[in-house]
Formats: sequence, C-alpha cells, structure tokens
Amino acid sequence: MIKRLIRFIRSFFSFSYAEAKGFLVMAAGIALMAAGYIIYNALPSDTYSSYAEDKAKLDSLVRLIEAREGVEKETGREKGLPAKVVERKEAVYFSFNPNHLSADSLQLLGVPGWLAERISRYRQKGGVFRKKEDLLKIYGFEESLYAQLEPYINIPAVLAAGREKLPPEEGSRRINSPKDEGERVPVSRLPININRADSLELQQLKGIGPVLSSRIVKFRNKLGGFVHLDQLYEVYGLDSSLVKELVNVLHLDPDFQPEPIAINTASVEELAAHPYISPAQARLIHSYRTQHGNFTSFNELLNIHTFNSKFVNKVAPYIRFD
Repeated sequence: MIKRLIRFIRSFFSFSYAEAKGFLVMAAGIALMAAGYIIYNALPSDTYSSYAEDKAKLDSLVRLIEAREGVEKETGREKGLPAKVVERKEAVYFSFNPNHLSADSLQLLGVPGWLAERISRYRQKGGVFRKKEDLLKIYGFEESLYAQLEPYINIPAVLAAGREKLPPEEGSRRINSPKDEGERVPVSRLPININRADSLELQQLKGIGPVLSSRIVKFRNKLGGFVHLDQLYEVYGLDSSLVKELVNVLHLDPDFQPEPIAINTASVEELAAHPYISPAQARLIHSYRTQHGNFTSFNELLNIHTFNSKFVNKVAPYIRFD
C-alpha cells in the first residue's frame, strides 16, 4: 500500500524516491495534527466563569489587610510607640529647626504623627526650643528618637542665647554712612539677613559686586527663600572661600518661612521653575498626582521610583499640600 502510494507520488510530482517518501511523511504529520485539532474541539470542556467572584474575594481580602494595618498603626500611636515601630517608611534625615518644621516634615524625619502634632501645639502656645535637649521636654519624646535626630537639629544662635530677634543696634545698623561712602564694609562688621537684603545691601559685603549680588537675589527668589546658609554654595559664581566668610555674618530670621509650592495644584511649568525640581521631575510629580490623587505627605514622594531621600530632603521645606 505504502509502496504503491510512493510510486503514485513519484509519477505525479516527478519526485525522486527520497523526495516522495519525505512528502508522504510530511502529509501524514499534517493529517495527524488536523485530526487532533478536530478531536480536541469535539471533547467536552468546562469553561471557567468565576472571574468576577474571584475578583470580589481578592478586593475583600485587600480591604481586610488595609483595615488591619490601619488598626495596628492607630494602636501604636495610642501606646506611644516610637516612630520606627509605627511607621513603615524609612526615615529621611535632614538639617532642621524644630521651631518651624511642619508636622508633615517631622513625620518624614521619623517622628510619629501624634508626637509631631504635640510639638506643633506646643509651638502654637508660644513654646520655643532654645537648645536641642528641649525636645525631650515634650511628653512622649523618646530618648532613642532624640539620639537619632540630634545630629540634624539646627537651632539658630539667637534662639540659643535667649533672643528671638537681633538687637536693634545690630539689625538696624546703617550701611551707607558718609564715612563709609565708596568703601566696602568688612564682612566681620556687618550682619545681614540673607532673606531680606536687597542687591544694594549685599554689595556692601567684601567680595560681592553687582553681578554676584544680583545672582544671590535671583536664586533666592526662585528658591522661595534660604532655609540654611549652606545654600549659598549653590549660587553660581560664589567661591567657596567667600561663602565661608559670608556665613559668619549673614543670618536667617528664626521666624522665616520659605515661600512654598502648592504641589497638588501647581502646573508642570510652575514646579519646574523651582531650582530643585527639574522638568523631568516636575512631569513625574504631575503624572503621579493625576494617577493617584493629591499628595498628603512627603512620604508619598518616595513612591515615585526615581525620587530618593536626597531629593526629598532638598524640596521638603518648599512644599505644601493644601
């Protein structure tokens, strides 16, 4: 039978014996696959149709887990547990003045929410932290948490000395008296509030001319104000040796609050206008806000995969969530 079939194929297609044999094997394989497909489709099958039910069960399980985590967090707060037990995010450390840092920023440092609110209420009632150890006077402030934060606490000297503001004779000193006309006043004689000084006032400092003073003012305006004097190193053209001299006499008003960006309403262009936020980062913030809703804390910025603690440290003083 097979030999006769091979002879027929050879005579019909003018194949050699080997070609006819290969053709026969290939045809048999195709026939077997076709038969298998037909048989498979003819077999009875149970179509799975419980996808909606499974989805409902998974959603219910997720809600149960979220609810349990919420209960654990609130329980931890009630018991006064330290931040590292209650909060699941890793703390982000940066230099801060406890007299002005917002509750959200305190939580970013690892301070529990209930303790951050307690610190805010203490300040609202007129309380002032004049030295680092004063934080331990806040009820519930653990020594272990203080030990973690102590290297980053930065309280201005005027507060540590018990003075809220500079003395009148220093704060109101004239810088353009006739005897100083045409002469640069030495830096050591001239304390200046870096966030209030205009370009002309800055030019009274040794080493600061019209170009550098203009750059300082422009950078300050884009920034929203300086929160620490080390930011002067970021002004283009300021030599590090000159900055070291300037920080000895320039000062920050302890009551100063920088001009913040409304991160939940600012456009991409407004975000990118800030020196610390690049256009690419501004687009990421806008996209995340569009997909997930408004930001409520600094921790949420860390959910954006390209953002790290270093970036959050820099922008934290310049962000508000209302």
